Amino acid sequence: MDYKEFLKEIRRRIQEKVDGEVRAETIKKNNSVNMDGLLIQEKGQNISPVIYLNPYYRSYLDGRDMERIADDIYRCYLKNKPADDFDISCFTDFEQVKSRIVYRLVNYEKNKPLLKEVPYRKYLDLAVVFCFLACDTRDKGQASILIRNEHLAYWNISAEEVAGMAYGNTPRLLEHDFVSMRQFVDGLCKGEADGEISGTDMAGMPEMTILTNRSRLNGAACILYPGILKEFADKTDSNLAVLPSSIHEVILVPVKEDRIPDRESICRMICEVNETEVADMEILSDHPYFYNRMTAQLSVA
Repeated sequence: MDYKEFLKEIRRRIQEKVDGEVRAETIKKNNSVNMDGLLIQEKGQNISPVIYLNPYYRSYLDGRDMERIADDIYRCYLKNKPADDFDISCFTDFEQVKSRIVYRLVNYEKNKPLLKEVPYRKYLDLAVVFCFLACDTRDKGQASILIRNEHLAYWNISAEEVAGMAYGNTPRLLEHDFVSMRQFVDGLCKGEADGEISGTDMAGMPEMTILTNRSRLNGAACILYPGILKEFADKTDSNLAVLPSSIHEVILVPVKEDRIPDRESICRMICEVNETEVADMEILSDHPYFYNRMTAQLSVA
């Protein structure tokens, strides 16, 4: 069964399980990656989670049975479907939106087509984009709407106003978290990465530490939080190598020198990890960054 036949068959099987509309759509994701998503909208609901089918097709090619794949997709839908409708009037009323505007950090070059359609701010070789955070919970994950240029026109506000609100809201709504590398890896094996190291107690910080947010989604943006890198650098009495693990987190490594030693080896390592371990749409960058404690500046290493 080829990919198109697979999509058609999955859609048919899921349609038999729900009372509503089931459709497959190609969705452009971060880094200009196209993903095929299944949208399941039962009667009486006006929103639906998107279930991406590309990984399921890979499991089919590896020999997994179609019936089991369809059951997995349906269970994923039941776990993530919204309990209530989304009040669309909330998004059209900027007074209700402004307190939940947040930012994310993405690769600038890989997202050039998208950046023509959305307000953004250039940061080093990255870009800061803005979203409306509709929901952020550990069990349901994040639900957000990317803010586009047409939204600014509808609200009659400027990109500068959106940016200002996002810079104030994001550290409050998406609190940062420091997690030791050991805890993070152990947490991934268990399906979560709960760290005992918090933003207020960093005594005994290990050599390599993950900086992310509490929900572990789009947590690389924490490097923009006011004073967060300086706080860590002061605690470790060092400069920092900031390694872009993904859009969800960065790795902080204390560096005593005024530059990152063996930069070329670190670049090769980051590229290899991106090619083999990180999904294309979750890649942040292919090189390290350097934080100078004395100047409190982050730069491309």
